[in-house]
Amino acid sequence: MLETQFQQWFDDFVFYTEKSQIRHLKDVDDNASNKVKNIINNLAKKDNFPIYYDGIIDQLEWVKTMNNYKNIAEELVYKELIYC
Repeated sequence: MLETQFQQWFDDFVFYTEKSQIRHLKDVDDNASNKVKNIINNLAKKDNFPIYYDGIIDQLEWVKTMNNYKNIAEELVYKELIYC
């Protein structure tokens, strides 16, 4: 009897802990994704660069620049949120 009650308590504890960890990880991921998007938008605005490809500039140049912005933003967010 005591063993089954303990097992039930332990199962409930593990379920609650996993649920709260998943919720925390989702919050961190959402936060990081939003910060990356904001940083990319700010970098593009600062350089007066289109966020969406509009055909005015060379497509490869646009992709290169946007990838550069993304790498910068991810590095900043990793240092600020993930590796702190």
